[in-house]
Amino acid sequence: MSRFKNHKIFIALFVGFFLFAPMFLFAAGTGGVTPPPKKNLTGITNPLKDIDSVSDLLFAAVDIVTQLGFYIAVIFIIYSGFLFVKARGDTKALEDAKNAFLWTIIGTAILLGARLLAEVIEGTIDQLEDGSRAQTVEMTTPHV
Repeated sequence: MSRFKNHKIFIALFVGFFLFAPMFLFAAGTGGVTPPPKKNLTGITNPLKDIDSVSDLLFAAVDIVTQLGFYIAVIFIIYSGFLFVKARGDTKALEDAKNAFLWTIIGTAILLGARLLAEVIEGTIDQLEDGSRAQTVEMTTPHV
């Protein structure tokens, strides 16, 4: 019995050595590899550097919501599929699964529609701005 106990201790030490040895070895240094250059942390950088107007900010917000929304939509489609499998012929549970899937598809369509609507509104505003600039230029030019 004591011999078997010694084998357990030996195996535990052997496995522990190979699990924890890399932590101590990597902590020793970079091993001749040059570390990456340090970033300049003296100033605050603008995370919205590409956003110059309110419409750009709204498009950035719509992009973030759209990207997150698609991940959530995929999760809910998988969940509704799980509800279909879980229903196993129960009419009430099957109806709940159908409703979950239907509302997930409706939500995804609204998500796509929001992005499309934002692009339509931006195009309309750009056309109105270009038209008003053209009229302003015509009114300010002198007639000879």
